[in-house]
Amino acid sequence: MKNSILGRVVLTVLLACSLSLCFSSNTIAKSYESEIEYIDSKMPESQRALVHKYAEEYHISEEILQALIFCESSYQMSAVNPTSGCYGIAQISPIYGYSYDTEEKQIQKACEILMVHLDESQDMAYSLAAYNGQSKAWSDYLNGTNTEDEFVSKVFRIAYQLEELHGKHNY
Repeated sequence: MKNSILGRVVLTVLLACSLSLCFSSNTIAKSYESEIEYIDSKMPESQRALVHKYAEEYHISEEILQALIFCESSYQMSAVNPTSGCYGIAQISPIYGYSYDTEEKQIQKACEILMVHLDESQDMAYSLAAYNGQSKAWSDYLNGTNTEDEFVSKVFRIAYQLEELHGKHNY
């Protein structure tokens, strides 16, 4: 009788664990989808309008630009990197000066920097790596060893999911 009760308890625990795993994976999938919705909803309309304007002017994907800004600052104009001194929503380096004190100047400068790197390589992964200050990005690109790092992968992942959210994928 003890084995029968123990067997039922073990079976009940296993069943509960299985149901819990199924539920948690559905919850994770739902929360991941809502994470992208959350990321998109947190972008202020003023920034969204500027991203649209400059993405169109510089022929850069709006979602790439939005993802870059999110990854750099979570859309916070007051963001400052204490190590590098980069500041603002696009984390502009002090080597460019401190005159990029508005959202518009930050977004326009981000596009200019990306375009310099895109003109060199025609490769957005390289351009994002170089934008992020990875000094080896150009030599890695030339050597064919340009592997996507965590920052580049994160920008691409968020941009792709933003494109899906914005209805730019038909599949």
